[in-house]
Amino acid sequence: MGIREARLGKCLSEETKKKMSESMRGKNLGRPRVFVSEETKRKAYEAFSGRHHSDETKRKIGEALKRRLGVGYWRGKHFSEEHLKKMSMGMKGKNRGEKNGMWRGGTSLKLYSSEFTQYLKRKIRKRDDFMCWFPGCYKPENGKVHPVHHIDHNRDNNHSVNLITLCRLHHGAEVHIDFDDAVRMFRGIQESRGIIK
Repeated sequence: MGIREARLGKCLSEETKKKMSESMRGKNLGRPRVFVSEETKRKAYEAFSGRHHSDETKRKIGEALKRRLGVGYWRGKHFSEEHLKKMSMGMKGKNRGEKNGMWRGGTSLKLYSSEFTQYLKRKIRKRDDFMCWFPGCYKPENGKVHPVHHIDHNRDNNHSVNLITLCRLHHGAEVHIDFDDAVRMFRGIQESRGIIK
């Protein structure tokens, strides 16, 4: 009978536990740390670069990750109507209005002024060569009309220097940019094009 079996099922006194704890202090009980030199790391990288897992290995890795992490557990599963209602009730009001991270004081509910007409929008799009003026995009209208954006988000300010053509992607993405940065960026574009003098 080994030491482990001899102690199995026996209660240790607090004093014994304390002595055992002190005797183990400072000792590495886990795997020893291995320090790898930069040269060894480089050699390992070179040895494995360009190699790819087979489809079978990829499948096995994917299954192992799903088991370990629970990834994809809910895929293909269906909730009962009762459970869906409970989930819906639990989320009610959590992301609405002022609680939503995209809240801008209710500005999206405000109507456009009567001056913001189809004629004005077409005039601005023509001035902008019917293309998006978001930096790096310059996507032309290709069967779909680009929206005209109010730079300062003031729907009553329909002066031509406050309006710029953006594609749908960047018109939607613009709300994710800091407001002051977006205004500076679009005003800079307008200045470089000679629209703001």
